[in-house]
Amino acid sequence: MSMTNWLSIIAVLVFGWVSRQSPKMGLWLAWLFIPAYLWQIDLGPLPSNFWELAVAGLAIVTLALDWRRARGSLTEVWRSLGWAGGLLLAGLAIGVAVSPDLRLSFGVAKGWFIVPLVFFWLNLHWLRASDLGHYILALILSTIPLSLVALSQTAAQRFVTVDGRASGWFVSANYLSMYLVPILILGIILVQTGVAWQRRLVYLAWWLGGLALYFSFSFGGWLALVMAMLVWAVIRWRRRWREWIWGLALPIIAVATQWRSERWQQMIDLTDRSSASVRLQVWQTAGLMIKEHPLTGIGLGEFRDQYLSYATRLFASPWEMAILHAHNVYLQFWINAGLAGLVGWLWLVIKFFRRAIGRVTPTTTGLVAAMVAILGHGLIDTTYWKNDLAALFWLVFAMMVVATKTRPAAD
Repeated sequence: MSMTNWLSIIAVLVFGWVSRQSPKMGLWLAWLFIPAYLWQIDLGPLPSNFWELAVAGLAIVTLALDWRRARGSLTEVWRSLGWAGGLLLAGLAIGVAVSPDLRLSFGVAKGWFIVPLVFFWLNLHWLRASDLGHYILALILSTIPLSLVALSQTAAQRFVTVDGRASGWFVSANYLSMYLVPILILGIILVQTGVAWQRRLVYLAWWLGGLALYFSFSFGGWLALVMAMLVWAVIRWRRRWREWIWGLALPIIAVATQWRSERWQQMIDLTDRSSASVRLQVWQTAGLMIKEHPLTGIGLGEFRDQYLSYATRLFASPWEMAILHAHNVYLQFWINAGLAGLVGWLWLVIKFFRRAIGRVTPTTTGLVAAMVAILGHGLIDTTYWKNDLAALFWLVFAMMVVATKTRPAAD
């Protein structure tokens, strides 16, 4: 075993010890270290990472310390997800069954669903509504070093991406924006409900994250941010028409100032290789996959390997030879988990928004805006099928359950 693996095991054991002493501190650290999924660890036939092992360790501690209440919180998971969750799991099972690469499909199911679902349960078990601000702060803190790395790339003009866009420690600038935007939106909750020092940290994260988002040149990220803020403004100021008219005017002005920019024109150019033309081909290819496999999809994790064989049936020379995802979260669910998986996931989204109806508070409004950012950006990018993004989706869902349930969670 390599030295890196030994160090990784030691780090996981230290995290387990901290979780044993204080499960809530372990959970807080799990929020903070969501990006640590990039710390890969090889311990068996399926690859793993620090964050997955940390969540698994905290789950074991929870079961060992509090088995009786754990059974109750597991029941609460079922009540929260219901048949929608069952339908999603059925779609995943079908996706595994039809996949020609079982190791790949099991890895996808583990990293992007099973572990995030365990994380969902842990939050329902340990958190109360009064805890949420403290834990949102952990997410806010996780964006600061990421934003600083992105800004240092910009200052030094040394980028990871081939197109000269800030991406932090991710391989894509879009990955940076998909992680940053929902969390920066959640910062609104702390600004409204937190104490002074928490608000100052949020303001720092907003400045750094906003600059990092700008230099990522992710128009999908800005689209998500604008959509989320408009929804937040309409809910927050629903009877104060002047404020939300200004909210509408600001994004219109922002778009107008960029309309004739070189990057915007390149992005929407359909006659040459551009973001728009590549996405159009990818969506058409995804449509062909769905047309030929409408019920089952093509299998979990198979899009990358099968993309070119489908794309060349539609285009003599596709703009891109290798594509990881469908650049649309809804198409990706259908392709990976079939119709059952897509319907189950959309049903969960509906259940999320139904929980907020009649419960207009700073917390629920911020959570709705964060989910709108995920779903809005998902129109042109895949805002779920990645470890940290899957964790964020289930985390926002868990926070809504905790914020709206009538009885307190376990201490």
